[in-house]
Amino acid sequence: MAPVEGDTTISNLYVLAHFYSRILLIGLSLGQILPTLRNTWRTLPPAQDTRLSKAQRTKQTWVFASAATGSFVAVSYHAIVRRVFSYLAWSHEKNQTLPNTLWTGWYAKEQGATGWQLGNWMKDAGLDATAYQEGVLSSKGFWWVQQQYIAIIAWSVFVGIEGHRRNFPKLKLLSFVALAQLVGLSFAQNLFFVAILSTPLPLGSSRSRKSSTWTPHPAIYIIPTLLSLIGIHRLPLLGDNALINGSLFKIAHFLVPAFFTLVSQIVPISLGSSHKDTHEAHRSYTTVFSTISGLSFLLHALQAYTAAADTRPPKEYRIHEYVWNMHRKKERSNLEIAITIIERILGVLSTDPYISMIGWDVLLCSLSLALWAVARHSDINKILKLTLVPWMRTSDDEELESKKEKHVTFDGDGTNGKTPPPSSPTTKRTRRGRPRKDESSPGKTKSSLRRSTRRKPSVQLDSDSDDSFKPTPSIAEETAYTEHDEVHDSEQFSDAGECAALSWGLFVLGGLGMASAGVLGAEVLA
Repeated sequence: MAPVEGDTTISNLYVLAHFYSRILLIGLSLGQILPTLRNTWRTLPPAQDTRLSKAQRTKQTWVFASAATGSFVAVSYHAIVRRVFSYLAWSHEKNQTLPNTLWTGWYAKEQGATGWQLGNWMKDAGLDATAYQEGVLSSKGFWWVQQQYIAIIAWSVFVGIEGHRRNFPKLKLLSFVALAQLVGLSFAQNLFFVAILSTPLPLGSSRSRKSSTWTPHPAIYIIPTLLSLIGIHRLPLLGDNALINGSLFKIAHFLVPAFFTLVSQIVPISLGSSHKDTHEAHRSYTTVFSTISGLSFLLHALQAYTAAADTRPPKEYRIHEYVWNMHRKKERSNLEIAITIIERILGVLSTDPYISMIGWDVLLCSLSLALWAVARHSDINKILKLTLVPWMRTSDDEELESKKEKHVTFDGDGTNGKTPPPSSPTTKRTRRGRPRKDESSPGKTKSSLRRSTRRKPSVQLDSDSDDSFKPTPSIAEETAYTEHDEVHDSEQFSDAGECAALSWGLFVLGGLGMASAGVLGAEVLA
């Protein structure tokens, strides 16, 4: 008796469950974010709900909400097209008929027509392995992938800082990270910009013992960033084992941003430092964003060199002369070689579905960064200080130095080579004419010559006392959390277009990570 072949068709339920679980996670993440944004928008205090600020905030919110919708549509379209093309290529290779087409519909008489074979397609196609080969092992594809990864790191640091400042719950911050992984960075970034605009004040009281003037040590950000970027840069050299290397890439792609998002809330107080005020606390992040910017520029340059070396056309080539029926040698100029390299690197967006999804996400992120720099009127000097010119002096540096010059301490009686404090004068400057009543009666003061005793007694300030007012810890904590975002009039700023142009220039020069570190870091320092 001949053996009976078993049914090798794999059920479609696995693929459908994977698809619907992804949609469910996206819905749950949005369910954590959108209700909070609606409630905070409706409960703004009167100081933040004026006519000018409300109109300005509404316009900016609509801009970034529209950008988030466009990013969601664009990234979802390329993700669906990638899977459709993959299934079409698999069915053509396996000689499988497509259901519900012109010749295989319910009315067709063709024998052996089968339905959708999503399970077999997912098993044979190997989308994860294909994505690893296209995005990591290809130098042209990895030129886009490493930009997205570094930008996610810079953005997650920004989310953690602003989330801690506004008292966002941990689950809400993790929802933004999940949306960046499930949908795209551009969608999550624009959605977080909307969250910042709708919450100019912190959400209630602090949920931890850490005040707004406490910041983690910069090494907590720098060391994981350095290790993860070194691992990502070395990933193409590890081989084509997509099962192991691709899984490690996915784990790092989620865990590192999640850690940076929650670092201000999970790190012990002993691993950070407290500052005098919130401005000094914000300035302490300069080293973090400058390091991310420098690493992004270095890795972007190395990967651009590698991609250019792999896609560089030969110097000499032959063309066919139809008149003389011969092949003549011709040389390309350096300009032609550079244009060909750029065309091949950018052309992968239209030839590779997976890289087109990543590449368009990167381009939309750079566009949203330019819009954010225009909307928030970012300081160009701070962007340059964080990216290109770290030794540049900004207005904050000058203000800090002026404060240090004003606060002069004295030892003992004012000697030790320092100017003594001013003492009470012994002689008075004589004036012409009749002297005043208080000057004519040196034994009396102004308060003793009042005409009415019903007035409130005036507060006398002791000029000889050097003790300044020190609020109680509860008042200081409450004052620290009263910082809010300012709404500026766009007519008072003429450099908004320059900020947008600078962000695009940084994107071209050092990649999306450098542009994100500059624009988002300037927002934190502001």
